[in-house]
Amino acid sequence: MSTLFTFKSKLQDFIVDELRVGELASAGEFFYIQIEKKGKTTMEIVDHLMKVWHLPKKAIGFAWLKDKQGVTKQWLSVDSSIASQSLRQRTWHKHLCIWLSSLCTIHKTGRYNKPLTTKDDLLNRFTIVLRCNKNTMSLLERD
Repeated sequence: MSTLFTFKSKLQDFIVDELRVGELASAGEFFYIQIEKKGKTTMEIVDHLMKVWHLPKKAIGFAWLKDKQGVTKQWLSVDSSIASQSLRQRTWHKHLCIWLSSLCTIHKTGRYNKPLTTKDDLLNRFTIVLRCNKNTMSLLERD
């Protein structure tokens, strides 16, 4: 029997939205950024941040890795004390957002008192599109 549907034939066929539980604040040691990326992995974004901004890996937090083959929204955290020392500017977070917007879309920013980790209560909302193959309709009509 042939396959009836195609999965992930286009980036927008697989959408993941990482949802935070709880509100961000206007103050806190960690700068939070909600990004939307297309065709990039979480580690590609993190590696770019580390390389271009000379940040150590421990300065960047995230809860989970997201797919490259899709449109994914996720949260990142940046340790303000490390970033301000490394970047030597008071407005580093604004420059970081401007630079990051060349790689992905930024939806929200805020602050919190702890970094993102895999232990955080984040939810994922999925939207999945299955596309019919050439013979799908004829096979479905027979049944």
